[in-house]
Amino acid sequence: MVFLVDKNGQLIASAGDTREIDTTSLASLTAGNIAATGGIARLWAKRNLHSFHEGEKDNIHISLIGQRIILVVISTSGHRSVW
Repeated sequence: MVFLVDKNGQLIASAGDTREIDTTSLASLTAGNIAATGGIARLWAKRNLHSFHEGEKDNIHISLIGQRIILVVISTSGHRSVW
């Protein structure tokens, strides 16, 4: 699944099977994640950090594109993580 979210937490677009996902909550929480990650990046004097979360079955990658758009990619790993 792929989502585009603005920095205010509003869903712009989505693709993939999103029937089982609360896209409104996902968009809002993703914007909060970007805000927190941005704070960490400023502490380290880095311009742009990405967020990656690995689950048992799904992985999520969150990136800020430009200054206003958040790209969220959720992929299924197809195997169980050993971590």
